[in-house]
Amino acid sequence: QEETVEPDPDAPPVALVFKVLMENGRKLSFLRLYAGRIREGDSLRNVAQKSDDRVGRIFRLHADRREQLESASAGEIAAVVGLRAAHTGETYAARGRELALESIGACAPVLTLALEPRNADEGKTLDEALARYVEEDPTIQVSLDDDSGTRMLSGMGELHLDVLLERMRREYGISPRAGQPQVVLRETVRKEAEAEAVFDKELGRERHQGAVSLRVVPLPRHAGNQVRVGDFLPADPQEARKLLPPALLQAALDGVRDGLQSGELTGWPVVDVAVTLTNVERREGLTTAPGCHMAAGQALREALSRAAPVALEPIMKVEINVPDDFLGPAISLLNTAGGKVEELENHAGRKLLRGTAPLRRLFGFSTSLRSATQGRAGLMLTFDRFDLP
Repeated sequence: QEETVEPDPDAPPVALVFKVLMENGRKLSFLRLYAGRIREGDSLRNVAQKSDDRVGRIFRLHADRREQLESASAGEIAAVVGLRAAHTGETYAARGRELALESIGACAPVLTLALEPRNADEGKTLDEALARYVEEDPTIQVSLDDDSGTRMLSGMGELHLDVLLERMRREYGISPRAGQPQVVLRETVRKEAEAEAVFDKELGRERHQGAVSLRVVPLPRHAGNQVRVGDFLPADPQEARKLLPPALLQAALDGVRDGLQSGELTGWPVVDVAVTLTNVERREGLTTAPGCHMAAGQALREALSRAAPVALEPIMKVEINVPDDFLGPAISLLNTAGGKVEELENHAGRKLLRGTAPLRRLFGFSTSLRSATQGRAGLMLTFDRFDLP
């Protein structure tokens, strides 16, 4: 249900966290207050995480200067110390008025960079820096390759990652070895397919067994994933529980959802598919939840491989602001990068060119554009969607 939040300073407080900054190990949360008033020592509820935090000091920021406040009220922006669980886009409210304000959406990263510390000491500092940047920026993701010890840093583009590397050098005095940027992919399927799998192995001195059949169907682009149960169970809930206990059915569903995180073609997450469980067989005394989980994952991998899997690349919106004399070279460069011109308009005596292009073809594009236009062109790249190039 939607509810309008009136900017009443006397109402219970409701605030949105729009930025988080880590300073000397302490979290500074930037709040926009939409209603109510907060004071030092107040207890606020993190609506997303269902946890309570206590407001510490409150500041009003003036560029590089801070003014400490006793309170902040509706309509104001304040920086607050003490909200330990805060993340960008989360709502803090008074207990009893747990409204969730419209969150700040964060796009999925589209570019990944492998980082390797030069020594063990630098590795600890690198992990500390990456943990801080992830806390501050929701568009950053970090993972660790257990086999090689490489840190995989994912962001929104070349400039985004370059800025992070420069911040590491300035703020932490480290310069880890960086690999070549790799484009983040997604995977989907082009046709319907079915598969079944039987898992029957002894794990940890216990025998686990499961048998699962399922069907994979492609969905329209950007529809997301659907995981559902077919009509193989009786309509009566009690009869369905007797035939297949809920724990076994849930294990099979979890096996499918986990399997969608890594496709057969690329190893990247699978999107825009509908997976329907057509049967989960139960053998009295043999079938176990881990067995159903493993069988579902095996059946999904087999079905995906039969369903003509295809890789989806990040497609970027490209906006070029260029003088009339250099319009031709700018269009030529965009076409060379596999881009499509969608709109062209006059803007303050210059040309504004809008289009789309696959990200993997845009490496070094800004440098080439500056060279071709004598540095007089402006470029803006924005993530649009994952799609076929």
